[in-house]
Amino acid sequence: PCPSVLDLKNQTLPVAVNTEHPAPPNGEAIAEGPEELLPSGFEKANAACVQNFRPRPPLPNISRTIVDTVCKERFISSVTGYPEFDAGWERNCTGIRPLEKFVTLVEDPQVSAGDRPALLASIKLTYPSLVGTLLRAPPYTGSAAGVMLNEMIKKVKTPYFFVLRDTLELTADTDLWRLLEIALFYGVALVGGGVVQLHHSSARPPQGEGASGTTGISRYVSFPCYQHSLRYYTLTFTRGYEHSLDESMLCDHLAVGPYLARTKLATYDPSLGPWAHADLFLRLRQQNTLVALCPDVLFPIRPRPALASGDLDPGAQAFSHKWQIEKVIHPEGEVQWLVACVGEHSSGHRGTALPACKIRNYCTDVMWFLEFCEKHDIKAQLGEGTLLGAVKMNSILPWERDVDMSVLSKDYARLEQAMEALRKAGHTSYRLSTSVKAFWRDDLKAIAGGNGILTTPSGIHFEIWGMHILDGQLEKGTYTYLAYCNGFASVPRNPARYARNRYGARNLQHAMHWMDTHSRTGWVAYEPKWLACAAAASPQTCLDQHPVPDGNLQYTDYFTINSKWRAAAPPPF
Repeated sequence: PCPSVLDLKNQTLPVAVNTEHPAPPNGEAIAEGPEELLPSGFEKANAACVQNFRPRPPLPNISRTIVDTVCKERFISSVTGYPEFDAGWERNCTGIRPLEKFVTLVEDPQVSAGDRPALLASIKLTYPSLVGTLLRAPPYTGSAAGVMLNEMIKKVKTPYFFVLRDTLELTADTDLWRLLEIALFYGVALVGGGVVQLHHSSARPPQGEGASGTTGISRYVSFPCYQHSLRYYTLTFTRGYEHSLDESMLCDHLAVGPYLARTKLATYDPSLGPWAHADLFLRLRQQNTLVALCPDVLFPIRPRPALASGDLDPGAQAFSHKWQIEKVIHPEGEVQWLVACVGEHSSGHRGTALPACKIRNYCTDVMWFLEFCEKHDIKAQLGEGTLLGAVKMNSILPWERDVDMSVLSKDYARLEQAMEALRKAGHTSYRLSTSVKAFWRDDLKAIAGGNGILTTPSGIHFEIWGMHILDGQLEKGTYTYLAYCNGFASVPRNPARYARNRYGARNLQHAMHWMDTHSRTGWVAYEPKWLACAAAASPQTCLDQHPVPDGNLQYTDYFTINSKWRAAAPPPF
């Protein structure tokens, strides 16, 4: 079972709040720092475990323990709040330290001048004792969100702060004691709630055909609890939760809305602008630190702008390069490209997948070459490892080093002429270097040979292999195509049989490129296995993060490369 603060159930709080040293009355200063209000051993509560939580054990029955420190709820009955069920739990705060001894309010750096008065008024109404704790943000500049947050947090003297991200106001549905209870009881580092967006419209809301609606203000409630996966240069979000904790959802990310955070653990990268929040959640998940959302605690928020094309945000670029992320896939399937490319594949990073931008370059160049050959009546089709990738991935293998292309030998001279004409037309970045000219072989009664290296403007190398005979149907002008990248590529009549005969047993499993294994030739025996990932590589780019060298489903998001490239918009988290 996962450790939590409940593992410390027999541990009393520090002296300042122990039985022998009662807590000071409301309003008096507390001498100890932010961490003094937390039980010793609290760090151990944030252990590297998120799944398989044990059922919540009975609360400890020890005077002045952490249980007595917060304003704890107790369930009354299922009928207490009937018929609207606006009640059902009660909380007795008698003798409990006031909320301002635990929580400091931190203003959202992106709050607008127009929203600030209403927000401040709502704080005075709902939590008047917290007004004096509010840390005001200086005028906002997009690139300085992390800097501004860090400067405000330096002033926090309480164990937790509550950052009013996106918040319009606090209401009767805003229960900060509820968030604090989850944070303290289970060592959760960061706790948020559900969000409400208000829409002023005379139109009826979409409640389904035949349903009645209302006019005026519509309230849309959502629970922005996301799980994420980070692999192969892609950050993928999934809406929902797998585990719960005291009627709260365990999450990787809280996409929008305010949250309560433990002061010691929450720091922001000053270089990431509005992406500093996303970076914080990624770091907390990397440290196996718990994040939760209480869906019964609601916060009215201002809507985030929709994803849109535009100039690249410097914060998005810094976020992309820090985490080696090229694109974000949102729960609705929206693909948001952050940068064009985050790195280049090199022999120094063996055992890693190609950046998605390199995959795009491979796909673009392969499809261009096949179209070029077809235009000039040159018989060509995928061969060797490139064909193997088409069979297994319908794309380039993620660890590819070059392109293998088979060309009918009798057409090779025509390929040389067409490439020379292309160069004379000004496309000098295309270079075909022929190592073996096509020639007549009496024993074959056919033209053979015709081998060379084609280099494209993107730096990709094609190994062109002249064959005296290709697929019989191809020679007769009947092409066979296989889905490949964003189109269809010319392949042998039975492409999987070609691959099986070429590579032998277990060819649907994965073997590294022969150049990466320091083999002298590509004709070495096919041996499925990963190379150890280079120490300098980002772990999420390593091929061995999927331990078995088999299958293609783990690359599904990786090959989501054909959506329209778009610049980064303000992040939705």
